[in-house]
Amino acid sequence: MTDGENTPDETNHAPDDDAEGSASPTLTLRSAGPATYKRRIDDSEYVDGVAIHTDVTITISRSLHGTDEFREFVELDHRGIPIVDQPQLVDQLLADRSGGYSRSGSIDEWTVTIEGTAADWKWLALALTTDGDGEDPIEDVGDKTATDAVEILHALVDGAITDAGASLAVLELVDEHDLDVDTEPFVDRLGDGSIGDE
Repeated sequence: MTDGENTPDETNHAPDDDAEGSASPTLTLRSAGPATYKRRIDDSEYVDGVAIHTDVTITISRSLHGTDEFREFVELDHRGIPIVDQPQLVDQLLADRSGGYSRSGSIDEWTVTIEGTAADWKWLALALTTDGDGEDPIEDVGDKTATDAVEILHALVDGAITDAGASLAVLELVDEHDLDVDTEPFVDRLGDGSIGDE
C-alpha cells in the first residue's frame, strides 16, 4: 500500500562536543527529495508480517565537524580531490537517518547541498590538503597548499553541491596568496544566483 505523505524536516546532528569557542569548522550536509518508508506490521491472527510502503518527501540534514566526518560522506580520489557522488550522498544520509527509508525516483528529483561559511570552507580545504583534522588552524600556508585547497573547493563547486561559502573561500585564498587562478567562474556563480547566499 502506498500513500502520499509529507514529513517534517529530519535533522541528524553529529555529537556536539564542540563547546562554545571551539575552532572546528562545521558544514551542513542537506538533502531533500522523494523516499519510500517501509514499516512492518507485527504478525497477528489477522495479519501475517505485512510490510507497508509509504511515499514521503523528506529533508535530512547532517552536521559535519572536521575532516573525518566530511570524509564519511565525500570520498577523495588518489590526489585528495573530492568525488561528488550525489546518489551515494543521498543513500548514506537515508541509511544514517534510520532503517526503513530508501530513495525513490530519479536522483534529479533530489537536492543535495553542503553549506558553510567561507571561513569554514577554507579551513576544511586546507585541513584536507595537509591531512589535518580541521580542529586547529593551519599555520604558514604556502602557495602550494593554498593552490591545492583551491582545487578541492573547485571540485566541490563544479559538483554543484556547495553554496556561496565555497566560492568565497576560493576568492579569499586566491587574493591572500596572489594565486594564478581564473576566478571568473566563482565570481559568476556568486553573481548569477546559481548557488545559495550565505
